[in-house]
Amino acid sequence: MKVLYIGQYNNGSTSRMRGEMLQKLSHHSKFDVIDTRVLMDQVTRFWRTMSFRFNFGVLVQKINTTILSQTKGENYDLIWVDKGTYIKPTTTRVLKSICKTLVHFTPDMAFYSNKSRLFIKSLPYYDFVISTKFHEQKFYLDLIDESKLLMVSQGYSKELHQNKISYSNKSDGVVFIGLGELHRYNIVQKLIDNEIPVKLAGYKWDRFVQKNQGNTSLNFVGNVLLGEDYVHLIGGSKIALGLLSKRFPELHTTRTFEIPAIGTALLTERNSEIESFYSDDEVIFYDSLDEMAQKVKYYLNNKDELEALSNRGHKRATTSGYDYESILSGLLSKVMV
Repeated sequence: MKVLYIGQYNNGSTSRMRGEMLQKLSHHSKFDVIDTRVLMDQVTRFWRTMSFRFNFGVLVQKINTTILSQTKGENYDLIWVDKGTYIKPTTTRVLKSICKTLVHFTPDMAFYSNKSRLFIKSLPYYDFVISTKFHEQKFYLDLIDESKLLMVSQGYSKELHQNKISYSNKSDGVVFIGLGELHRYNIVQKLIDNEIPVKLAGYKWDRFVQKNQGNTSLNFVGNVLLGEDYVHLIGGSKIALGLLSKRFPELHTTRTFEIPAIGTALLTERNSEIESFYSDDEVIFYDSLDEMAQKVKYYLNNKDELEALSNRGHKRATTSGYDYESILSGLLSKVMV
């Protein structure tokens, strides 16, 4: 079998984790990769912004030209496109013509702030479209046949997201790694105002950190933490926030599974999707900021209960098929004829 993977293949990215797992599951197949991240790094921030906002410019042209040149004269059994927001429909049509099965996978919302007209116009050419965003199912079904749409949960990597730090060596407090957003500022502020230690990492936290200079409960670690550094920070704390974005109606994310898999208690807002994955004795649910702060204080003062909850959450995450190998194995069995 001959497979082509098109997507961002930089170290530490979830897209690379999926690609490497696909290669593993493809066994002795010939496995080619077109790394779009390399192309993104070759253009200026201005052109990356233009591509994201308007699907136009140097980056879009570079990605499509590279795909067409590197696939010329080739034929594949499977082409897997991971987040193909910059691929023109004319290019997608060519990909369809040189493979038996053309698949698109995205872990992101596709019909909100990051909506891509190129992706939407390309949809008819894919044999299968895979999404983790159940809220968007209705939008997909307006554009493609139900038989083409496959819905799965987000996941975690068994190879990377492991429980590596003994519970006695975990620090008290809460950790969060992710992008700064207004509602996230309010959540972290509530914690540190209650003198709950917070370790924080991610972009767009500069003003928040500056505002809270001198607050000894806040420890800003840096903008980027990937791979083992990400796992070490999460695993070194007793509790980790699995915050969702409010820019669109997201109901679970990779953190939903990564945090318990690493062996740390997941602190998360309550919603229907996360309740379908975990029970109240496996993660720390909250419905309000006051309840969140109260529960964190309670569990940090009752460490035996917190450890037991963490262990139950870890067991649930690691025995329920939420790992990439289980998810992608199931998908391959559906998409391959």
